Amino acid sequence: MRSMKGMKAGSGLRAVVAVVALSSFAIAACGSDDGTKATTASSPASTSPASTSPASTSPASTGPASSSPASSSPASTSEVTTATTAPESTAGPADPSLSTIDLGVVAELTGPQSSATAGLATVAPAWEKWVNTEMGGIGGHPVKLHIVDDKGDPATGVAVVKDLVENQHVIAIVGNESNVNSAYADYLLEKRVPVIGGTSFFPPSWTNAMFFPIDASSLTVTQTVGGIAAAAGGTKLGMVYCAEVAQCQALEGLIKPSLAANNVAYVGGVAAAFNAPNYTAECINLRDAGADVVFVATNAAVHERFVADCERQGFKPYWIVSPAAQQADLMAKTGNAAGYFGTFPWWADQAGAEQYRTVMGKYATDDKWMATTATNAWTSFEFFRQEVLPKPAAQPTNEDVLAGLYALHDANLNGLMANKVSFTEGQPVNPGWPCVFPGLYKDGKPVPNDLSKVVCAKK
Repeated sequence: MRSMKGMKAGSGLRAVVAVVALSSFAIAACGSDDGTKATTASSPASTSPASTSPASTSPASTGPASSSPASSSPASTSEVTTATTAPESTAGPADPSLSTIDLGVVAELTGPQSSATAGLATVAPAWEKWVNTEMGGIGGHPVKLHIVDDKGDPATGVAVVKDLVENQHVIAIVGNESNVNSAYADYLLEKRVPVIGGTSFFPPSWTNAMFFPIDASSLTVTQTVGGIAAAAGGTKLGMVYCAEVAQCQALEGLIKPSLAANNVAYVGGVAAAFNAPNYTAECINLRDAGADVVFVATNAAVHERFVADCERQGFKPYWIVSPAAQQADLMAKTGNAAGYFGTFPWWADQAGAEQYRTVMGKYATDDKWMATTATNAWTSFEFFRQEVLPKPAAQPTNEDVLAGLYALHDANLNGLMANKVSFTEGQPVNPGWPCVFPGLYKDGKPVPNDLSKVVCAKK
């Protein structure tokens, strides 16, 4: 990994980070999901999503590359040889005589954006039960996930995190899906409690040295849009952005360099208001402009309505969906959908992904595990178990966790992560890991994906 020591983002990059951060909040908040929450994810045609194939041939499938935090450059597409190993054999139940490893999980479970985090709420208890029942816990130790709800409120976030650290004595926060993590980031830095994996969409993930992301940031993701469009076969891209917040439209300028780098023309964008009665005019504008792929920077509710209105006009491009809409049911309804995944798509043709589907089929209480936040949560938990603290001490501490993180070199959980990550003490991962897996649905079905290709923001 290229060391970031001594490097500082220039004023131009800081401005871009500010725009992306504001746009990230805007996309999430642009029309609350209250009353219009995304429907529960439903399985593709078979029990195992990977076995469902569309009639057409997939563009080159998608895989992890050795990564260093990206500069603000357009995207490139890389094919790599993915080294994977078979999942571990079962080891029986955890040893109750050993100390319990307490981990915190913070998410907006009941706030206005709770539909976007439903996957984590399904995966976390399923993973905990599987690990303690079949995998011998972590090094024999039972694992307890303390799952707390920040309600999308900064004050609540601070309160629940302080309780996790001071009363529940968690040694790390893992799989964090909190939109208000900036409210408690400095507290965790002071207490030296690491935040591992989870969402990397908000600035503490790439500005605070106690955050250890495994996913691309919202800044680097914007630099991969051109590569995702090219993977979907697109040559002319249009954009739909939320109308309520001006920063949403600012994303136009951020995606254009990656479009040019991938020979994808930009044909213009349209604003979509949450309370609009329909989007017929906007669909016609994009259709008449010749767009064959459309980047959607809105929440899931607007995304679903916009796609339906365009279909009524006979306009059926590839849609690049935002993370909030990267759920099996919404991607299937979208028809031709492209997503960017920092961790494996749930239908991937890979041993670790197959293990995920098997465990979810056995322990999950619903099918919301087929979503980006779900696979991100699983990868975060498994990254902690297999890579960070595989052999815990008798009484593991937060300092043991930090030592495990700083000892990593090019870790990618046997190919389930698009980036090979390393961490340097005291150095944030700024501006974020550069690579994502392209993930495609064609005619409502997942395109086979063996994780052998990644799209990366150029260094």
